[in-house]
Amino acid sequence: MLHKISQHLPGVIYVFKRTPQGHMSFPYASEGMKRLCGVDPELLREDASAFFATVHPDDRAAMMASSDRSMATLEPWRLLYRHVLPDGRIVWAEGEASTERQPDGSVLWYGFIANVTERILTQERLARSERLFRSMVEHLEELMFLVAVEPDGAFRYLAGNRALYELLCVSPEVWKGARPRELFAPEQAAHFEAMYRRCLQEGKTLRYEERLEIPNVGCRQFQTTLTPIDGEAGRIELIVGVAVDVTERNRLLRAAEEQWQLAEQRARTIEVLLESAGEGIFAVDPQENVVLWNPAAERILGYTADEMRGRCAYEVLHSRYPDGTVMPREACLIHQAVRERRSFPPGEDYFLHRDGHAVPIRLTVSPLPDGGAVVIFTDITTLKQMEAELRRQAGTDSLTGLANRRAFFTAGERLLAERDPAWPIAVLMFDLDHFKQVNDRYGHAAGDQVLRSVAAILRETLREQDLAGRLGGEEFAVVLPHTTVAGARQLAERLRQSAAERVRIPGSGGETVTISVGVAAVAPGETTLDAALSRADAALYAAKEGGRNRVVVAPEARRE
Repeated sequence: MLHKISQHLPGVIYVFKRTPQGHMSFPYASEGMKRLCGVDPELLREDASAFFATVHPDDRAAMMASSDRSMATLEPWRLLYRHVLPDGRIVWAEGEASTERQPDGSVLWYGFIANVTERILTQERLARSERLFRSMVEHLEELMFLVAVEPDGAFRYLAGNRALYELLCVSPEVWKGARPRELFAPEQAAHFEAMYRRCLQEGKTLRYEERLEIPNVGCRQFQTTLTPIDGEAGRIELIVGVAVDVTERNRLLRAAEEQWQLAEQRARTIEVLLESAGEGIFAVDPQENVVLWNPAAERILGYTADEMRGRCAYEVLHSRYPDGTVMPREACLIHQAVRERRSFPPGEDYFLHRDGHAVPIRLTVSPLPDGGAVVIFTDITTLKQMEAELRRQAGTDSLTGLANRRAFFTAGERLLAERDPAWPIAVLMFDLDHFKQVNDRYGHAAGDQVLRSVAAILRETLREQDLAGRLGGEEFAVVLPHTTVAGARQLAERLRQSAAERVRIPGSGGETVTISVGVAAVAPGETTLDAALSRADAALYAAKEGGRNRVVVAPEARRE
């Protein structure tokens, strides 16, 4: 019956024998011995060597020492140790037994060995999570502390973070275990205890502002959050406190009421820590797999915490550049922080969104003490869009929306530098006939509308690859890639005809404006637009001299 029962137990029931001469055996061991260490219990009846061979080398000395003590004193035997299975897996075991000395001097141990691997691994995971959280808390600028509520209603401090110790000029050894009255002046300590009692009575998170007189610092104002935590007994055993220094915030509020919203938002962000942080925050283990992923990271990059947990941060977020090319793992800041155990100052980078597009970010990467790293990042998409818009505006003529003189020449020179020598390229130079008279007779507002109308016709007529710009006043220029002089002349005629038919002067009763156009080819070997535009300008002058409202083609460039 005992044998049948033992088959269903998560461990080994056994009788272990050790003679005065040191011989060891298991007169009885249940079938659980196979599951525990991979050894058939029948092999151990006469000799326990096979069992001890599976004990982890680092634990054998402790096992023999504990066996020696138990044999000498007949005290119960207890030990936490490891087995190494044939496939290399490690099994944690916890054994205990009572002793009985035999007439021949031998000692029998009657006991049970339990497989506690899952318990040990769980403890290790919990310890790691605690270290991770502690590392992140230590880098916060806000004051954090834990208050223990004793059964008699008294309060003692259990822990605090670095910011708290530095501000109060107190060591962790003095803080931990101290009562409020042992650390603060009587009036201040009484205030703290009153707020702790109020938190207990209300049984919910308490938020309030308070003043604290700090030696060598002066009076500081804090926004404090107290959160009660229930214990196993069903009563509140802990209070978690977060104190945000709001001295400067309150000064700004007194000076400018409009700052209130921003300061309040900052306080709320700190109170809820990672869960509602505006910045994306995630942490990776030494293998660079994600172990923590906050809601802001989900909002910015689209991945939920369940989707990211356990996945390699580099492979998911950082394996390629925005243009699609592969990023070497060695170039990934997360990989560098984990491998080199060093921090990186704030800088700009890209992470890949769940839908595949690259998200521009500003980030910091810091290694964790026991391996892995913490990444804090912010989405700077809007900032990048603003920068792009500013660059666009810097190169755009504000009146017509075309490229301004500087942007036109910069883009034109780049086009020439990148072209195939066999490509024909042509340029146009044109301006509005008698434009000064338009401004003088109908006003500059009418003249501006005429310029905008000409620019609109340009945009409608030109191809996507063509480049148009306003060089100043009523003078315009166009670069036409992959275009012969004949093709450029045809396009110029269309522009001239459209202008004559459609560009009407506001307030003139339907009077139209004409343009004169000069056409020139960019000669092979020319690396700037200057010579070609000069020839086109000469042709434009010829069109003016010839009566205006016409297109003139410049002679081919002279070959040196």
